[in-house]
Amino acid sequence: MSERKKAPRRKITSIQRTGSWGNVVYEHLLECGHTEKRPRASTAPQISCTWCLRSQAKEIEIRALAVPAKSIEFDSSVGEIEIAKIKAKLSHKFSIQQEQIEISVVDKFGEQKISGAVVFLSEGDVRKLVGQ
Repeated sequence: MSERKKAPRRKITSIQRTGSWGNVVYEHLLECGHTEKRPRASTAPQISCTWCLRSQAKEIEIRALAVPAKSIEFDSSVGEIEIAKIKAKLSHKFSIQQEQIEISVVDKFGEQKISGAVVFLSEGDVRKLVGQ
C-alpha cells in the first residue's frame, strides 16, 4: 500500500472490466500507457501508477550498473594527424595493417570527435589473435 502513496498520479483514459463473476478486475488504462488492475472501478479522474514508480526505480538501478567505457582523451578537435596516430596504435596493438582500420569522426558542436573505430579482421588475423 505504501507503494501507491509514493507513486505519481496519472489520468485515467479508460476502464475495462475483465474476469468472470466472482473474479472481476477493473483494468484502468492510464495516460502514461501503463495499466493498473483494481478490484473496483475508480471514480476519481486520476490514480497512482505503481508501474511508473517501479520503472523509475529500475532505471536508476540500470544507470548504476552501467560501466562507463574508457574514453581516449583528445584535444578539443581531432585532426588528421591524431587520426593517423590512433590508426597506427590500433594496427600495432592488433598486429594488422592500417588499411584494415576505419576511424569514425563526428562533428559535435563544431568540434570533431572520434565516435568509434571499425577493424576488419581476416580469418588468418582472427586465428592469430586467438592463438590457433
